[in-house]
Amino acid sequence: MPEVDGKTVHFYDSDGIPPSGSWIYTSGLSIVFKHLGSGDNPNPSLRLNFKSYDDNTEQYPMKVNNQYVDISLPEGTNLANFHDIKITDDGTTIEIFFDNQKLATITMSDVGSYPDDIPHKDVEFYKKAVVKDANGNELANYDNVRLAKSSVICFASRNAQPQNFSYNLDNVVLTIEKEDAPQNPETSDALSIMAYVIFMAFISVLVKRRFAYN
Repeated sequence: MPEVDGKTVHFYDSDGIPPSGSWIYTSGLSIVFKHLGSGDNPNPSLRLNFKSYDDNTEQYPMKVNNQYVDISLPEGTNLANFHDIKITDDGTTIEIFFDNQKLATITMSDVGSYPDDIPHKDVEFYKKAVVKDANGNELANYDNVRLAKSSVICFASRNAQPQNFSYNLDNVVLTIEKEDAPQNPETSDALSIMAYVIFMAFISVLVKRRFAYN
């Protein structure tokens, strides 16, 4: 957890930015489904909120700012209903799907830290992020984002403004794929020999018991 002025900033704490743009935490990417309109035109949308580095400490005392990208959801979407949300992340590319339809692809690169970073000293971030829609059109290109190379997944909600922020979760599935570690041939051979010896010893015991019982 980062610290600012000796105080720990937890995942669900405000980022310290003026109320007009405040968000939670001080790094990462927030994926939010919300209504950007009202009345007969609710405009259900996906909002991508990127934490970014900003050295204007007079306005952003923690050197943390927010960058937004809004993507309209398919026509007729009712956010009051359940929807299938799928997010994949292979370490450098994030893809977001809504009811089996791709909404966005985010490509991350340029790993490094920021000078005199207040909340995250010596933390490595992906600094560059390129956002594209389902058709490959570029929607945004940032070179100052704060997407931690080592990260976690969090779910957040709030009671206020339920039409925008509250939600229900059902059938959550988290899958982690890892590459198979290369085997040491010597170790593999040793294990094979050990297994063979144990197997033969077991057969020997069975044979002895069989003759003993006969």
